[in-house]
Amino acid sequence: MSRWRYLIHGGWTEIDGVIVVSACTSMNRKSLYSNWGPYITVAAPSDNWHPSGPSTRKKYHSVNLVTTDNELHGLGLFNVGLSDSEEGHGMGGTSGATPIVAGVCGLMLSVNPNLTARRVKEILEQTANKTDIDFKLDEDLFNNEGQTGKFAGEREHSLWFGYGKVNAEAAVVMSRDENV
Repeated sequence: MSRWRYLIHGGWTEIDGVIVVSACTSMNRKSLYSNWGPYITVAAPSDNWHPSGPSTRKKYHSVNLVTTDNELHGLGLFNVGLSDSEEGHGMGGTSGATPIVAGVCGLMLSVNPNLTARRVKEILEQTANKTDIDFKLDEDLFNNEGQTGKFAGEREHSLWFGYGKVNAEAAVVMSRDENV
């Protein structure tokens, strides 16, 4: 059986300029549920809840991301099982990590609106932080079987973290400096 048997991919990850985000925890580890594979661009902070549900957040030292919630206009995060707080403001997953990277991309484009999608992705890759990453897994899940997440290859890519953790400051500075 292929070593990639648990990798989910639908082709969109291979499109030039698409940024693929994985999630890491406050303990600098791969989030238990996070997607992984050769197309990951960068990782961003999120929580570490077990795929069985958010009630496992305490067991895995998860720190919720805080967001607004529109409970007044329908079911909130708590009501649909995505928050263990009745206020519904705790969230995570790649649904929390991806908007962080999107925000960094917005900052990059605000200092240099001439950047192409490809160049934004390249800058994220070049400025990503590869230090302070813990490759230990909190639990061996089927989607991590036989994988270490270590950086490898000529471009030092990790199946779990891509080119590293997103570094907003370095990405914005590099983007700005290209505009001069």
